[in-house]
Amino acid sequence: GYLPGSDRATTTQESSTLAGVQAACDVLQPGGLCSILCYTGHPGGMEEYQAVKALVAALPPSRWNSSEVRLLNRPDAPALLLLWKRL
Repeated sequence: GYLPGSDRATTTQESSTLAGVQAACDVLQPGGLCSILCYTGHPGGMEEYQAVKALVAALPPSRWNSSEVRLLNRPDAPALLLLWKRL
């Protein structure tokens, strides 16, 4: 995504986003929640979202619960990914 109100030419990048999500997973305490809002409307945004979704989907279900929230009638709206680290 990009920072609202700023230069839209500056966006998040897949590699740093994946590293950030992995770092968040590493430090999250059992019982903790991580939310990730994926903006797909910028160039590369859909690919970035798909990579983050793949990382989340690959987390072991014995340690993680995950879900996705999307607006069905607004395909360009951001997707919300939620991760719960199991106790």
